[in-house]
Amino acid sequence: MDKLFPLLKSPAWLRNQNGHGLLSQSIPGVSPGLTEQAPQLLYTLDQGQNLAYLPVEGNAERLSELHQAALSALRSALAPIDWVIIDEQRGDLRLKFLAFSGHFNAAECLLLPERLHEAHELLDAPRLLACTPVRGLLLVAPYDPKQSITQELFVNICIEHYQGGENEPISPIIWGIEDGAIKDRLIVRAIDSPASPDRVSPAPLSQDIPSERTSDGGAALRYYTPLQIAFMTLFGTLAAGFYGLAINYKRLGYRAAFFKTLVAGAIVVPGSILLFLSLPGTPYDRLFPVVSAICAGCLAAVLQKARLGNAFNAGAKRQTVLSQVLVIGLSLLLLLPLLAVLVAINTNKA
Repeated sequence: MDKLFPLLKSPAWLRNQNGHGLLSQSIPGVSPGLTEQAPQLLYTLDQGQNLAYLPVEGNAERLSELHQAALSALRSALAPIDWVIIDEQRGDLRLKFLAFSGHFNAAECLLLPERLHEAHELLDAPRLLACTPVRGLLLVAPYDPKQSITQELFVNICIEHYQGGENEPISPIIWGIEDGAIKDRLIVRAIDSPASPDRVSPAPLSQDIPSERTSDGGAALRYYTPLQIAFMTLFGTLAAGFYGLAINYKRLGYRAAFFKTLVAGAIVVPGSILLFLSLPGTPYDRLFPVVSAICAGCLAAVLQKARLGNAFNAGAKRQTVLSQVLVIGLSLLLLLPLLAVLVAINTNKA
């Protein structure tokens, strides 16, 4: 039995084939007519060596039913295929993104929310950029409005595939993805055809995908610098340092790293205090605050310096002294009950 699949086609293909008699629609959830280059969704019967396109006649009234059947077949066909992580280095720029290929209908993976959720997890990014430049290829990268340079690098990579001619071109449009669904689009201007030599110029995504702003209506976000994290650890506790690391990750959009940092802090903070209590009169005992501060500051520099640099270049600000003082105070208050428990444990061991 022939299987029904969804198929993305460029508007140019539809015009050239006089495809108005074919069953087609805009990508579900996206307003029709966004740009002249927005791909259209057609439905095909896989007949082995050939594809048969469904006509409008006799099928238009059951489009929803056919669409769900096509998605089901697509889901099954793409199930064995995994995302491929690509680490692209061009000069001083580095971008980690995902490629989905290996099947004629791989580009249509864009229609499957569960596979896009996989991309969210693999890239540890709540918002994504996605492109279906040519047949059989879907490219996905993390979206950060404060990293316009790497965003433009991804656009250029998509255009290279679109203009490369290795497969049938679909669209140069960059889609904004949030929670596994298309939320917006980034229009790549000056691309009229796969052979167009014009320079790529990305237009910014609109506000359907929220930018990194605070809730007070547009003020720049504030981050803890490695030096501030070391300062809070020195005059507070390691808990203050881990809080600074975690809140930075959260505001940068790295949810998985945020939770991992909290878990690491819950283990390291009591462990370091227990070690401090177990080694009275030793150099570690005397240098505990300094060693903790140096370790926390170095950890922040290694893990977050590059990301924080991009954020500050994009207009973010350093945390205020008042914020640091509050975190130090809270960490010291937290230390009191924790210290009482650990002293009791250490006494029982003795």
